[in-house]
Amino acid sequence: MDVNNVLSCMILGFKDGKFCDCYVDACRCGENFKEYEWVWDTHFGNPETIVLSCQNRETLFHPRTSYGTAAIRGTSPFQKGHVYYWEIKMLTFLRGTDIVVGVGTEHATMSSDKYCSLIGSTADSWGYSFQGKCYHNGEERNYGSNFTQGSIVGVKLDMWSGDLEFYLNRKPLGVAFKHLNQYSNLYPMVCSSMANCSVRMIHSTSHPVDLMYHCLSPLRDQYQLTRDQLSGIPALKQFLKTSWWTFSDEEALYPDGNGSRKKQYHWSLPSRPQGVCHRLSNERTVRQDVVRWGDRRL
Repeated sequence: MDVNNVLSCMILGFKDGKFCDCYVDACRCGENFKEYEWVWDTHFGNPETIVLSCQNRETLFHPRTSYGTAAIRGTSPFQKGHVYYWEIKMLTFLRGTDIVVGVGTEHATMSSDKYCSLIGSTADSWGYSFQGKCYHNGEERNYGSNFTQGSIVGVKLDMWSGDLEFYLNRKPLGVAFKHLNQYSNLYPMVCSSMANCSVRMIHSTSHPVDLMYHCLSPLRDQYQLTRDQLSGIPALKQFLKTSWWTFSDEEALYPDGNGSRKKQYHWSLPSRPQGVCHRLSNERTVRQDVVRWGDRRL
C-alpha cells in the first residue's frame, strides 16, 4: 500500500471547495437535470491530448503525459438573444500550471506547446481559473474562490446583455466580463495543462430572452425571490423546472435558513411618471409578497 496515496485521499476528503464528499469517480451528485443542448466537439479530440467519453460529455486531458496545454470547445456556437448556462464537474485533483473554464470565439487558440492559461491568453477568449483568477487578453485578476476535485463550476452567458458570470457549487460569483454580445460564434471551452485531468459536463441549457424572461427579471434582481418561493405559482412551475438557474436557491439567499429576511422594496407603478415609485412597507416579508403574486396567478 502506498502511504502517500492514502494520505492524499484523506486530505482530499476534507478539502474545501467540493460540491459534496462523495468518492468522485462514482459521484453523481448535482447531475439530476440530464439536459444537454450541446456537448464537446469531437473534431478537437486527439488521443495524445484529449480523449472524449460519456457521449462526448467527459474529457480526459493529456492521458499519458503533458507536453503543453490543450483546449476543448462545444459543438454549437451561442446565439444572440439567448441566455446560456452550463456546468462542469472536476473529477480529478487539480494541480499544475492551470485548468480554466470559459468561452472563446472561433478564432480562440486551442493548443500550445507551453504550460499556460490558454483560455484568456488572447482577446478571443475569457476564462475562470482553478486558482480563483479571471483571464482575458493576457491579463489576469482575482475573481472568486479556488475550485478543486469534486467542484461544480457553472458558467452563465447572457447574449442579450453581454454579461459572463461564473458559479462555484451553484453559488454565483458575480459578473466577470461584460459586452460579450458584440462577438459572434462564441463557444464554451475548457483547457488544461495537467496530465490525466478529467472533467465532465453535467448540464448545458439555454433560454431565449423573451417577454417572460424580462418580466421575471424584477422578481429576481429587485425582490431577490428564490426558486422555492416562485415554484408555487402555477404559470412559473414549468419554467423553473427547465430554467432553474435563472433564480438562486433558498440556501444561497438565506444562509441562516429562516427564509424570511425583511427588506425594503421599491415597486415602480406603470401609472406614474418614470422615476416615481411606491414604497412598500419594510415590515412586509418576501414570503408575504409571494402570496400576493400567487393570488394573481401570474
